Amino acid sequence: MTSRGAAGDITYLLALLAAIFIVLNAFIDLIAIIVGTTFAAIHSVSFGLVALTGLIGIIVSIVALLCGSTILSITERMRRSRKEHAVNGIIIMILSIVALIGGGGFLIGTLFGLVAGFIIMIK
Repeated sequence: MTSRGAAGDITYLLALLAAIFIVLNAFIDLIAIIVGTTFAAIHSVSFGLVALTGLIGIIVSIVALLCGSTILSITERMRRSRKEHAVNGIIIMILSIVALIGGGGFLIGTLFGLVAGFIIMIK
């Protein structure tokens, strides 16, 4: 993979897996919310409440999708350049937590992101 050794390869793979899991789950959540909200709105008397709940869920999923995409781009940039490891590690950790709090990320993706971010930060 890279010439940085085993630690560099592991952190790259962990950050990459974190991004993939977060993006995958956010995308699945987004589709499920859209389908569920549409189905509930068809059979509901109170369309406004269903639409508002669905809109909030869609916004949360989009935020998680953006977090995962940002982690993916930081990981790719990190693979090419060794600069600013501490900043990249902190950003990956924060984005992993935001994706989990928003409900848009698998727990495993967040754990991978936290571990990768910490290792990157201390290198």
